[in-house]
Amino acid sequence: MAGNTGPKTALAAFSSPLSLQIFPLIPIDSEHHNTIAQMTAQMKESHMRALTYLAQGHVPHLSIIVLPTAQLLSVGTDATNYDSQQTLLLMDQIQQSDHLPSSSAQAQHCASPSLASGSSRPTVTADIETFDTEHNAWDPAEKPKPPYKEGCTFTAFRHKPPGPFGLEYDTGPLPSDKKWKRMSQRDYCLSQQPLAGRTDLTSCRSMTITSIIRTGEHQGAQIAVINNDMVAKIYYPPYYPPEDIHATKNDVIADADGDYSREAAAFAQIQLSSEAKAVTPSFHGTWTTTIATHVERSRDNALDSSRPVRFILMERCQGICLEDITAWELREEVRSMILKKTIIAETLLYDAGIHHRDLCPRNVMVEGLEYKESQVEVGDIDLRIKLIDFNIANVTTHPTYCGWNKPREPEYPLKLPSPITRYFGLMAEFSTRGWCVDGQNLEAANWLWEHFRDDDRYIPVSWDPNDPWEWPVRIELSENLCGRDSTKDKGPKEGCRAQQSSSLRGSESSEDRDEGDNNHSKTDSDVQNQT
Repeated sequence: MAGNTGPKTALAAFSSPLSLQIFPLIPIDSEHHNTIAQMTAQMKESHMRALTYLAQGHVPHLSIIVLPTAQLLSVGTDATNYDSQQTLLLMDQIQQSDHLPSSSAQAQHCASPSLASGSSRPTVTADIETFDTEHNAWDPAEKPKPPYKEGCTFTAFRHKPPGPFGLEYDTGPLPSDKKWKRMSQRDYCLSQQPLAGRTDLTSCRSMTITSIIRTGEHQGAQIAVINNDMVAKIYYPPYYPPEDIHATKNDVIADADGDYSREAAAFAQIQLSSEAKAVTPSFHGTWTTTIATHVERSRDNALDSSRPVRFILMERCQGICLEDITAWELREEVRSMILKKTIIAETLLYDAGIHHRDLCPRNVMVEGLEYKESQVEVGDIDLRIKLIDFNIANVTTHPTYCGWNKPREPEYPLKLPSPITRYFGLMAEFSTRGWCVDGQNLEAANWLWEHFRDDDRYIPVSWDPNDPWEWPVRIELSENLCGRDSTKDKGPKEGCRAQQSSSLRGSESSEDRDEGDNNHSKTDSDVQNQT
């Protein structure tokens, strides 16, 4: 396609609002201006507006006209010289540019693809004033077929994601088209591009999907094995849940962009800490590719389009998800060992500036099989914990973070926050599955107390097991002398006893410290729980 010479051309698209049905090119020169006027008038009659996009760079001198098929068929015969062979190539070039105007004001010109970070969400559609009722519902029959199939090979480019937003960051998603709630999920996803970020066109890589872990509707991020040894977490909004638990329609594009931005920020922060890296999968970067989609709207009516899609790459863990392990089949000491390593792993992440916010069995990978062998002594079991799934995690050192969680206490700069206070009352995901049971059949709060009260890596805590409804509190430095209580009826004797025991059992704490160097999840665990 020469493109640099000859008349301007128009691309007529959309069999229904935002459906991206591609029709032939219509050459436009001075004698065809009346044709465009006729098209525009027809579109206004059907409550749509035509937008004209001038694309430069990869696709010079092109005007893209957006209109419904019915209107195209009624006036399209006035436009001549169709060239259907060039249409799909043209649309592919436009989509590959990953940079289309976001408003009618910007639509007068579209700059060449740039490596500069974008600050607005691009859109590829007209401003639609009204929609037919048939397009307002979430129609599963019009969902794109899963494009992620075993054996699929594609080219991806390294991508710098936008900054994290939502969920305790003081930045939110960019405003979407006000009418998205009236659009079908398919039409909305095809109408909007993901947040721009920055694509490095000089760094690309061929990738092949070698097996599928989790794909399909309502699954959120799609997960697949890449080149046998990596896992891709693909933020594909057409398959995000359309509604929340209150049956409120989700902004699936903002959800996908937010997941990508937060998970990428978390992994970037993890790379700054050797301890955090040891308890998470190796990270292989953030990427973007263009995914073709195919929607069967009826037996004789199909839709083909493409969309930039972001994803991250991580190590393929050689382990099993904790949620898939039956705790009751393991020795009690082994259960406690696995759970303690899990909590230690999350604490190391927290100290490195990453608040996971979703520690539960589905987000924990267990590497090593010796824990199943009854003849292996507990102290000899080689077992590693990896935590995964950071789409709702926060980086507590990020400048836009506005939560209250801060890793280190100024009063105890060399100690980690105690798991006793951080997890008190929050162990139901583990206790209901049998992980908190030990030889005395203690409940979760007592389990935390028994396993972490004398560990001198953590800030000392005061708590009375005989009064389990009383919240544990941090022991102030003045209490360490055991002379007087400053915890206001929070158990001074218990606090002093814990401090004394910590000194007497220093060697035991050292052994526990070695245990803490091994330690990630099934929003992703579907992820890593591969065969």
